[in-house]
Amino acid sequence: MQELLITIDLNELPMIIDGPEFKEGLPILRRIALFIMALSFLLFFVEFVVIIFGPDKIYVSAEGMTIVEFLIVYPGPLIGIWLLLLLASERAHSALQNETRKESVSYFQRNVKLVNKDLSDFVGDFSVEYLGNMRWKIDHMRYETS
Repeated sequence: MQELLITIDLNELPMIIDGPEFKEGLPILRRIALFIMALSFLLFFVEFVVIIFGPDKIYVSAEGMTIVEFLIVYPGPLIGIWLLLLLASERAHSALQNETRKESVSYFQRNVKLVNKDLSDFVGDFSVEYLGNMRWKIDHMRYETS
């Protein structure tokens, strides 16, 4: 792919431009992490409701516990397990999002050359964010001061 030349005015930053299409890597893993996160949150909510509004006495059949009885008998440990699962899936989703963000910036820097209005090379630190649909947001880099 040949390099795309985009002219920008530093005074107009932040700006949204049309640029090259970026294909996100590993979208299925992000969807799996989101699904596990949603499932964990739902199950956590169910167990929380069982703790608050659950029965005072529980009768378990001689053949063994059903899934509903199991959820009622062990709400505390199950909430702990589901909270750990929720935390792990949130961390995985966040890591995948950060990796995609890094890949998109690298892709932009490889395929786009920014120049000032006077056609001199654009020099300086800037941040790039892929918005989807071939749209990119360019802004000045913000540094935190302590």
